Amino acid sequence: MAKFKMSNLLLSIILFLITILLFQVELGSRAQEITKDEIMEKLKKYGIEAYEVQFSPDDMYAFRSFSIRNDFFHLKLKDGYLIPGKTEKGVTVLIFPNGGQLSVHAKDELADKIREDFGKAKFKLNIKNAYVRLNPQDYSVIVGKNEIVKQRNDSAFQKALKLNKKKFEWYNHAWHLTTFPPKNLIKFNLESDDFDYIQIYTGKNPSVIWLVDREKAQRKWPVYPSRHFRIHFPENSPIKDDIDNFAQARDENYERANDILQINFKDTIDLYVYNSLKQGNRYRVLLNAAWPEDKQVHCALGGSFDHEIVHVMAYYIGDHRTEYGPIVEGLSEYLGKPDVDFDAIAANHLKNQSIIPLDILFDKWSKQNSLLSYPQAGSLVKLLIEEYGVEKFKTLWTSKEKINVTLDQIYGMPLKALEGQWRKRLSLIKPATLSSKEKSLLKSFVQQLDDILCKKDKSAIKALTSKYIDEGIARVTEINLEKIFALDPIRIRGTIIRTNLGSGTLVSTEVNLKIKRKKDDIKNVNVEYIFRLKDGECRLWMIKDLK
Repeated sequence: MAKFKMSNLLLSIILFLITILLFQVELGSRAQEITKDEIMEKLKKYGIEAYEVQFSPDDMYAFRSFSIRNDFFHLKLKDGYLIPGKTEKGVTVLIFPNGGQLSVHAKDELADKIREDFGKAKFKLNIKNAYVRLNPQDYSVIVGKNEIVKQRNDSAFQKALKLNKKKFEWYNHAWHLTTFPPKNLIKFNLESDDFDYIQIYTGKNPSVIWLVDREKAQRKWPVYPSRHFRIHFPENSPIKDDIDNFAQARDENYERANDILQINFKDTIDLYVYNSLKQGNRYRVLLNAAWPEDKQVHCALGGSFDHEIVHVMAYYIGDHRTEYGPIVEGLSEYLGKPDVDFDAIAANHLKNQSIIPLDILFDKWSKQNSLLSYPQAGSLVKLLIEEYGVEKFKTLWTSKEKINVTLDQIYGMPLKALEGQWRKRLSLIKPATLSSKEKSLLKSFVQQLDDILCKKDKSAIKALTSKYIDEGIARVTEINLEKIFALDPIRIRGTIIRTNLGSGTLVSTEVNLKIKRKKDDIKNVNVEYIFRLKDGECRLWMIKDLK
C-alpha cells in the first residue's frame, strides 16, 4: 500500500473520526462503565496520547487587559479572569468567562476565504466569553506578555466549568480525556450576542467560521402559510419572489403522496428553506433532512423537499416504523420524486452490473453508494406498491419481523424470490441513458480534470466544483486529491469505464486513471468521479476511491 502525504490537520481529523467511530462500535452501551485503563488501552491501540484535564480555583488568574494577537485578528479581553485547563504535559485549555472585543482584518487569500464564510473580511464584534484549545507547546505564545496575577474567584470558576462542559468538543477528545491539537494549530471558540460561537483557527490553514443561534435567527424569517405547510425562509431567499408557485408545487405533491398512502395525514408541516448548505452549517442544522417527530423539514435550495416531506408523513403510517433503509428511503424516493423514472435508472444500473443484491442492500444499507442505492430502492418500492397494493406495503412498513419473514408472511416470497422478480422486470425496461451531448460534455470534463489533477492545481479544481457540496464531501475529495497528488504525476489520462445515473442531477462515473510518474512508470488507479449535470453544465461533486 502506498503512503501518502497529508497535512497534520487533515490527518488529525481523520484519525479522531475513526477513533470515535471505533469506540462507539466497540464500547456501545458500556460507555458509562468503561474505566480509565480501558480507555487508555484503546487509545494506545491507535497510537493516540490523551490526558486528563484538571481545573483548580487556586490556579486562576486575574487581569485588567488580556490581548491575543495574530496577523489577521485581535482578541482583546478586559478586566476578567483566565482559568487554565492543565494536563501532565502542560496547559491545553484556556477559559475566559468574561467579555471583550474581536477585530478581524484579513488580506489576500485568507480574506477571500473569510469573506466567503463570514460575509466580510474586516469587522469588529463584542465577545461574551472565550474558550481556547491549544497544544501545550503553544501556551507561551498565547499568554505572551500579558500581565496576569493569581487570584481566586469562585463564581468565575463555576462559570468556566460550565463553559468547559459546553465546549468540550469531541474531535479533540476521547471521552473525558483530552487529546492535543497539532502544534501551531490554535482554536478559539468565542460567543457573542449575535452568534452562538465563532471559531478561529490559526496555523497553516487559518480560518474564521461563525455559527448562529438558529431559533433566535429564524424567529425573524418570513413565514408563508400554504394549504399544508408553514414555509420559513430568509429575507433574502431566492424563492421569495416565486413563493406562490413553490408552495403550490409542495402542496400538490403532498396531496398526491397522501392519496397513495391513504393515511389521512392532516398535520401542518414546518418547511425551512435555507439559501445554501453553508447557511445550514452556520445554523448547525443537517440540511436535506426530516424531523418527523417535530413535523419539520430542513432543506437547502436545490434539495429534495418532497422526498423529506414524505419522510414526515410516512412516520405516521403506524405505531411501529421499519428500520430497513431500502423501505424507508425507497418510499420517499418513489412518492417524493414523481417525475423520476426509477425503473429506467435501476435498469441502467442492471445493464452496468452495478445493481446491488437485495440481501446486501437490506443488511448493509448505510455502507452503499447512495447514488446507486436510492434509485434502486425507489424502483423496488414502486414494484411493491404498484404490483401488490399500498395496504400490503403499509403492513410491511409496520412489521417488527426480519425482512425475509415479513416478505414471506405478506407477499408469500422470500427476499431472493423478490429480487428475481425485480430483476426480471428491470430487464424488460429500456435503461435510462445520457444524451449524446451529455456524454460528450462528460468526456471533455474528465479530460479537463485530468490536466488539472496533473498540475496539482487545487484552486482550478475548486473552480470546477459544484457550489452545492458540503464539508463532508469536500473532505473526502480533499483526501483523494492528496492521494493522487502523492503519486507525483507528470501525465494523467482518464478513461471512463461506466456511467451510472442517479435519481437527481448527479452522475457517477467510474474512471481508470493512467498516471505516468517521474519514476518513468505507469500507475493505474480506479476512482469514482461524481458529477452534477444540469442545464448543459457539468460540475465536479466528489472524487471517491473505488473499493
